[in-house]
Amino acid sequence: MKLVGFLCAVAIILLPFHSPGADSRDAELTFVAGEVFVKYEDVEEWVAADRGMPLTEGDQLWVAEGGRVEVSLRNGGAIRLDEFSVVDVLVLDRDNAQFFMVAGDLYGVYPGGKPEMEVETPFGSLQPRARTTFRVALADEGDAVQVDVLKGNVLAETAGGTTRIEGGTAWYLEEGSTELTPLDPPDEWDEWNLERSRPSGPKGRGQRM
Repeated sequence: MKLVGFLCAVAIILLPFHSPGADSRDAELTFVAGEVFVKYEDVEEWVAADRGMPLTEGDQLWVAEGGRVEVSLRNGGAIRLDEFSVVDVLVLDRDNAQFFMVAGDLYGVYPGGKPEMEVETPFGSLQPRARTTFRVALADEGDAVQVDVLKGNVLAETAGGTTRIEGGTAWYLEEGSTELTPLDPPDEWDEWNLERSRPSGPKGRGQRM
């Protein structure tokens, strides 16, 4: 593990801090804990993530076991990733922030305004409306997705049509079937995110380890 940390540190020194032409204010990492890695569009290697790093279109985030990361946007919106998560940055500019979930668990906060947020999954796209907090979890096998809307609402567009998921509702989709149910009680990931979202929450405690 120490060797991995040393190699990552060397990579950070040798590789560019962000992609050429990137606007570092469109999105940046505001919380990093555990092993989290970034792969910039024009670079082959994964680089150890650190708080303050910018993200741009074409970048990828990988959260290893025990890790967590928060990406903050210009409008106060954010996505947070739990361990075993992989996300690609598809579009990132002043107007739009579009992410593709490859694996894992994502928690999103969208206050409204620009950039408008969109989360793509292998099953379709999710578009939160203003003042929405939501969670997206992909099954380990990649054959199902669950969307929990804690408040606000999310439009889910799939091959089967458009579904509006209201606050307090969980939407489960696997090939050939969908289901809307009340939310389950909060788990540890929910509780952590609620604490993180509070003004008095653990701001600034994240660091690369």
